[in-house]
Order: sequence, then C-alpha cells, then structure tokens
Amino acid sequence: MSKLRKIDLLRDELETLKLCDMEGLTQEQAGQKMGISRGTIQRILTRARQKVTEALVTGAALVFQDDSPEVQQHLTRVSDLRQEEETEEDNENTIY
Repeated sequence: MSKLRKIDLLRDELETLKLCDMEGLTQEQAGQKMGISRGTIQRILTRARQKVTEALVTGAALVFQDDSPEVQQHLTRVSDLRQEEETEEDNENTIY
C-alpha cells in the first residue's frame, strides 16, 4: 500500500456517507442525527463522494482519519453549551 496514492476520508465523511447513501436518510435527518446543519451535511457529503469516486477511478487507497476541524469545532460548542446549561440548572436548584 506504500506505493498507492492515499486519500484521507474523515470520520464525519464516512458517517455522512453511511447515513445518507447506505441507510437512506435525508440530509436533514442525517444532520439531526449528527447534530449539525443540513448545509454542513451537504458539504461533507459532496466532499466524501468526490473522494470515494476519485479513489475508485484512480485506484487510490482510502485512509480513514479522525473528525474534520468543522465537526470538531461544533462538538466543542455543543459540549460547552451543555456545561453552561448544567451550571445554570445547578444554580437554580441551589437552596440558600
């Protein structure tokens, strides 16, 4: 495999392909399942399909990688929002 050209396929690209192309979900449904917008799903899906097609046509190897910066940033924001909500709930439930 060292002589093959390698194309990185990110985890979110693979997940989007699986949800939309294998499971038959709409981009809206896939976005809800992944916690990202339909527009982001569309961009990820387009990029993933281009990479898979290029690998098939040119004989390149697909190499699976971690999340894209776009998804990683979203996951960080979601985590931060959840922590803020939990802190607010704790403060509301505190008896003085």
